[in-house]
Amino acid sequence: MSVAQLDLTTARTPSEYIAWFSPILEQISEREDNREAALLHENEYKFFYEELFPLYCLLKLKEQDWSEARFQPIKGNQSYDVKVEGLPIEFLEITTTNFDGDERFRMQQLMTEGSVDALNPICHDERGRPVGIQNEGEMRDHQQLIVEETQKIHERITRKNSRTYPSKTALLVYYNDYKCYPSETDRSAFEALVNELHPQWSENFTALFLVGAKGEQTFEWLTQDIR
Repeated sequence: MSVAQLDLTTARTPSEYIAWFSPILEQISEREDNREAALLHENEYKFFYEELFPLYCLLKLKEQDWSEARFQPIKGNQSYDVKVEGLPIEFLEITTTNFDGDERFRMQQLMTEGSVDALNPICHDERGRPVGIQNEGEMRDHQQLIVEETQKIHERITRKNSRTYPSKTALLVYYNDYKCYPSETDRSAFEALVNELHPQWSENFTALFLVGAKGEQTFEWLTQDIR
């Protein structure tokens, strides 16, 4: 099965989207012939993992609340990633913290070595190119990981907020909670971050959702009731 052959942009309800996406995700994860492209988010896998998968994680959590709404992923360079029908939200813009040049280097190491340190930061040469993993194999403090992740989220929100979007657009920020799953005591760090930026992002976005890769919890900020 090739991702390019899939019907990726059909409008679906949350339950329809989950039923469609779940077996595809499982099949892709099990195939060896597409492993490199999938790990490096190349070609169609960039759209699959950086837009379709974050939407899947959000819809799993909002399946009951948004049961009658329909979500249509849109490919291209327009100022939104998903069209929404049946909610006060009309568009979703998606951004992710969990794949950049450093993570690409990490995945290349995984393919070469068969395993990789998933937690320690990437080292760079004088030109800013990734060249290794700092303190490879050592344990990391959970709070350091939370701080690093909230800094990435801050940067993504700030970057998105510098652009112009249609009215009634919500922002979905997808982050890697496999590295730093937020405990109840960590929630304040995430809430403080988004509250700090609220005067800026609320001018552009109707709502903001932070959703982890595990798809088990979401942090939500709404400018109105959108259920």
